[in-house]
Amino acid sequence: MVSITVISVYKYFTALREKYVIQDSLYQAQAKLEVLIKEKQNLLRQLEKEKEIAAGLYVTNGNLKDNLGASQRRLRRAFKEFSGIQKELGDVKAKISVLKTENKVLIENRQKLVKENQEFKSKFGSIAELKKLIRQLRNKRQDLLESTPGNRGFLIKDGRPTTAPAKVKIEVVPAKAK
Repeated sequence: MVSITVISVYKYFTALREKYVIQDSLYQAQAKLEVLIKEKQNLLRQLEKEKEIAAGLYVTNGNLKDNLGASQRRLRRAFKEFSGIQKELGDVKAKISVLKTENKVLIENRQKLVKENQEFKSKFGSIAELKKLIRQLRNKRQDLLESTPGNRGFLIKDGRPTTAPAKVKIEVVPAKAK
């Protein structure tokens, strides 16, 4: 009986020791479980925050895509306008070069006219020069009158008409019957 009691006491202490070891393991597991639950809650909160950030980024990304599309359309329109303006600029440059050449010609003509004007002023500035020019014009008129045949603007000269009467011939032809 003593041996049974000793074995029973030994088994009882062994069972108690196993119980304490199991309880200790259970407490450690429960502590780890609480830590894991807290970590899970933290991770869930972080996941929610990340989802909110992702949703915000998605909305921002959509807005940026819309802005990018609008910017690309504006850029295309601006490039079209730019090419049109470049064409117009080329046309304007061509017109300017034509106008510059015309301007040079006009300036040269003006300078010639100024010189002629000065010459005429010097000629017409004195009475002797005017008399000389009048004589030259009379001589030219005489030469023209002598060299041009015809009535010289007269309808009747020396009592006779200077124009020949027009001869008109009228023929009457009968119409053909149908």
